[in-house]
Formats: sequence, C-alpha cells, structure tokens
Amino acid sequence: MATSSPAAPSLTGTTLSIDAYLNNPKYYARAAADFQLTRPIGGVLLKGRLDVTGSGAALFEQIDSLFAEQPAEVVDQLGDYPLVTTGNGTPSVAQTIKNGLATEFSDELVARGRFDEFKRKTQKLTNSVDKLFDTTCITAVSSAVTATTPATATFDNASGNGFRDIQVAAAKIMEAGDALGVSYNPDVVACRPLIFAYVVEQLVKLGALDKAAALVANATGIAYSAGDGMTYVRANASFGSGTKVLVADSNMLGSIATEDLGGGYQRMGDDPLDTEVKTIREDKNDGWHIQARKVAVPFVTDPAAGIWITGAGA
Repeated sequence: MATSSPAAPSLTGTTLSIDAYLNNPKYYARAAADFQLTRPIGGVLLKGRLDVTGSGAALFEQIDSLFAEQPAEVVDQLGDYPLVTTGNGTPSVAQTIKNGLATEFSDELVARGRFDEFKRKTQKLTNSVDKLFDTTCITAVSSAVTATTPATATFDNASGNGFRDIQVAAAKIMEAGDALGVSYNPDVVACRPLIFAYVVEQLVKLGALDKAAALVANATGIAYSAGDGMTYVRANASFGSGTKVLVADSNMLGSIATEDLGGGYQRMGDDPLDTEVKTIREDKNDGWHIQARKVAVPFVTDPAAGIWITGAGA
C-alpha cells in the first residue's frame, strides 16, 4: 500500500543523493526545475493569472467594444437624451483541466546512484506535462486570434524585412485597439526556431540587439529588444503552422486560471503555472512512484490584442 513520503534525511557534507531528492518534496521540485528542457510559451503569451481554487472554473467575457452602438449627441435644453442599447461581451466559462503523468523508480536504481536515469525520468515527466498544456495554450490563441497581415517576403529572403513586418503588425494591433476603445501595447513576438534565428540576426544588424545578447537569445530562446520594446520568444517547429509569426499584447490577450488541489504536491517554482511534482514511497514494490501534474486552463479575452504575420517562413 502506498504511503506518504518520510521525513527528509539528514545530509553529510554537501552531497545530495538521489534518496535525499525522493524523500524531500522541495529538493525534488527544485531538481525537476533544473532538469526542464522544454520551451513553453503559453505563459508568455497569456500573462494574466487567476486563482480558481475552490471552484475550478473562470467566468469571463471577450471584449467586443467599449463604445455604445451609436455616438453621443448634443442635447438641447430640456431635451431628451438619446436612448442607446449597450451590449455586453460574450460570456464564457473556462474549466480547469488536470494534465498529469507518472513513472516509477526502483530501490535498485537509487542504491546504485543512477542519477542519469533519475534525471531522464524526471525530464520526461515534466516536459510531457508542460508540452501538453503549452499545446492547449497555443490552440486557444490560434482559434481566437484571427487577424492577419502579410509579410513583405519570407524572413530569410534578401528582399524580406521581418523587423518592418513586425512593426506594421504591432501598429495594426494598436489601430484595432483604438477602434474598440482599448489601449493595446504589443510587447511579444512568437515564432518557430528557424524564423526566430532570422529575426535575431536582423535585430543585430539594426543595432537593436548586441552580438553577446544574440548568442544568449539563440541559446535560451528568448530575447528582449530595447529598440522596439518587444520580447521575442522561440516556440516549437509547428507553431503558427510553421510559416506564421504572432505579435501580441501579452497583458491584454488573455489569462491562465490555475487551481490548487492540494495533496502534497510541490510546485517547481514560484509561478502558479509551474508544474507540480510528488514522490510517493511504494514499500510493497521496493521503489518510488513519481507524479507530475498541472491543473490549469488558458482563455483569451481580447482576440484583437494579437495578429498573425503570414508568409514569414518558407
């Protein structure tokens, strides 16, 4: 029968063994964060956070317009005010979903110090949970954001101008906001790896990014350009059907609702969106049962806060 994890063992010197990780939820959560290899961008595109612990659902409205259906009019003395209807946004409910995965780790592997196996199993768990949720986020954004603008040419083409195309896309978002009475400030650009490499190269040529920062960007998949105030993020190869680039106001586009179900899980970081992990001692099987989960749901409230640049890649 499964039992809860025992108290953390005492450590000698600075050596942290596999057994110590498995016995202490905080140690294991920190290790899982260090092992993480994926490049989730859902939390970057949807920066809003909402705690729905206790209900598991978020009620929200998509913004349609902040203006009435007709303009205001001059009212004469003792005259009647024009009567106008003011519609509401479309109400929707987002229900949290629990994504999870589990694996086992035998006492033999622990005793033999198979840290490589421990690391691999942990990576597969957390990366798989992150990947599934990130796909959910991207699907939500892709289905909600329908505005497009064509690229001058593919970003790798000599006649192309990716930086200009991005600025045009940002301007169109601002214009869309003006029409709705909302102040949009586009701040993020997301694209697949190959397009990301071309964009970073153009930023260096324009002087918006120095070479050292470009090396860091290509290694980490994220770059901040002081030239236009944009954060550039590298998604997976299938993002935007492979040829599209997303420009968005991440503070207005939407949010992610999270739910804390308890149960002795430990988050891998300070963000409520971080994956939760748990280790359970299985005495009957002489081993450990390791679980990873994420309980959350993404939702888009302002589709006009994003736009796709089409034809950016070959």
